[in-house]
Amino acid sequence: MCPETDCKVKQVSCQDNAELKEEINKLSTLIQDLLQQDAKREQFLKDCLKKIESLERELQGEKQRSDRIPGNKEADSLAKEACKQIPELQLQPILVYLKQ
Repeated sequence: MCPETDCKVKQVSCQDNAELKEEINKLSTLIQDLLQQDAKREQFLKDCLKKIESLERELQGEKQRSDRIPGNKEADSLAKEACKQIPELQLQPILVYLKQ
């Protein structure tokens, strides 16, 4: 084998290795970025769920406080019953002619 040819093969090989390492580093960085974004999304969703749970507890507490007010439950049930008894309105079209 000629020494000149051997050198060229080694140079190409070294250059290919450097390019491969660079591509590997780029891909590694990209994957790390994606994982961080996924972690941020996951944390955001967890925070949203905690907020929802907190609001549900608050709403339940409000309902319990409302139920303890004397007459509140009775007034609510009477209002619901009254709404059921209202007959449906039968609307008839009315034509109005305007004179100028």
